[in-house]
Amino acid sequence: MDAAPLPALDPGAYTPAIGTNARTEQVDAVGFAVVLDGDGNGRVVGTLKNTENQPHALTGAAIKSDDTPVRTALLADVIRLPPRTSVALTDAPPISVPAANLSVGGFVELTLDVTDAQLVHMLVPVEAQKGPYADVDVPTRA
Repeated sequence: MDAAPLPALDPGAYTPAIGTNARTEQVDAVGFAVVLDGDGNGRVVGTLKNTENQPHALTGAAIKSDDTPVRTALLADVIRLPPRTSVALTDAPPISVPAANLSVGGFVELTLDVTDAQLVHMLVPVEAQKGPYADVDVPTRA
């Protein structure tokens, strides 16, 4: 039996992934980055998926870079993670980040605190609010 030929790839249809992925036993973190607006404000973006049959919630986040000590990111509210459900952070209460000393093109260590779960640690890119991130609403820190 002959195998069917593979379809030709359209190089214009390929979009490389942006962001960082991490997995724990309880949650998958996909496509994470920090988006800067150019005015000293940043926002964490990505998607969290609860991989268990019990609810979890994102209750805290912290960032660290080579130039800055650990800083707590400000969650506008707890982000609920229903069982076996994905939550895009662009559709959830924002996680704002002070952007001082952060540079587009650099990386920061991001730690997410999820209830009844392991901490999620990852190295995430710092991106400008343009291109694929042009429509990201970056809140102004008070």
